[in-house]
Amino acid sequence: MSSLFPERSGRAGSHGVLLGTLTLAGLVLAVPVHAQQAYWQPLLETGVEQNTNRNLATIPEDEADVWGYFVEAAVLWGYVTPTSDTQFRPQVRFQRYPDRDEIQNSEQYIDFSTRHQATERSAFDLVARYSREDAFRSELVGAEFDDFDPDDPLDDADGSTTVTGTDTRQRLQVRPRFSHELSDVTGFRVDSTLRAVRFDSDLVDRSEYDYIDLRGLMTRRYTPRTRFLFGPTVSRYETRDNRNQTDEYGFDASMDHMWSEMTRIRAGASVVRSEIEFNDGSTITSESDTNFGLTFDVRRRTEVGYLQFRSRRSVRPTSRGSVVVEDDLRLQYDHDFSERLSLTSALRFNQQEAPGTVGSDRNRDGAWGELWLNWMATPTLFVRSGYRYAWREFEAEGTSADNHAVWLSFGYRGLGRPE
Repeated sequence: MSSLFPERSGRAGSHGVLLGTLTLAGLVLAVPVHAQQAYWQPLLETGVEQNTNRNLATIPEDEADVWGYFVEAAVLWGYVTPTSDTQFRPQVRFQRYPDRDEIQNSEQYIDFSTRHQATERSAFDLVARYSREDAFRSELVGAEFDDFDPDDPLDDADGSTTVTGTDTRQRLQVRPRFSHELSDVTGFRVDSTLRAVRFDSDLVDRSEYDYIDLRGLMTRRYTPRTRFLFGPTVSRYETRDNRNQTDEYGFDASMDHMWSEMTRIRAGASVVRSEIEFNDGSTITSESDTNFGLTFDVRRRTEVGYLQFRSRRSVRPTSRGSVVVEDDLRLQYDHDFSERLSLTSALRFNQQEAPGTVGSDRNRDGAWGELWLNWMATPTLFVRSGYRYAWREFEAEGTSADNHAVWLSFGYRGLGRPE
């Protein structure tokens, strides 16, 4: 399978991906725009944080009980026309933990999304995301939904094993979608997800991989508020060291229902057949496994808040050398006490099991929680303070680890998209 990265991971590979993504963004930015159609939203935030076990080490003497400070800078550029909506967001994070020199001081992120209504019945969507971040931080995922891409089917962590020592993880994900309405009632949609994960160091039980997923879905509108989607799915997971190749075939069926203008509900079911080929260097083991998936998603907006809930069972790739069957439960509520003061609370529970018998030593559970306040001193200046919790249990080792973190930050955020 062809790789999304042009070469072996490392500095050169990182620069190649970064250059390619910036070139794509440059082509978009080169389109002539009118002042009323383009907007900018700069963001600058700096703060301090304290962690009790930042690297989720299971051995007490390896725990990273550290404090540090960080600076994040980003710019969100948007371009809106009657037929398209495009966003581009480069972001960089500088961090320093005086007692842990092995933690990477600089991380980079690039997010891009666009939706183009090609014709009255046809639309094209694209989400592309690149990150190069400290491998420790890639495991300390938040409980919150991603604000840029809340519908990401693969979410955040790859579930790798936490380690000591300097290491960075690069991840590139591209998700194109084409949809066409054959009539006022029926249509079809083609979804694809491509992901590549690389590390700067060769480590035990940490695998670089490529992943591609393709879905061909028929759509049928039952009422103006209710739509059904169903169709076949295929995917391939392949590690770069040739240890594991997993081909999957399945069928998805889902319903998207607008309960009201304030409430949206999604529900779905799927069946997936996994054909696994594992090479340990001396023998090749082949086996098959069948799994079922379920999804239930609710989003509700009120006058003073926004609720997001999702329960999902799915098969997804990891950097632990295999795909996993993942049960994931997430709940987030944002509440506005006033125009200036808001509270965000979020919980997430996660369980991962490798299908079949190969890779069963990679099973693990996790839980995350967040609670933080945001106060807008002015329409653009803010102060934030909060608490984060992360917990992991590693089944094969019979061990677990958790981390408590508190943080305080302040910053500037531009007014952004005009009404």
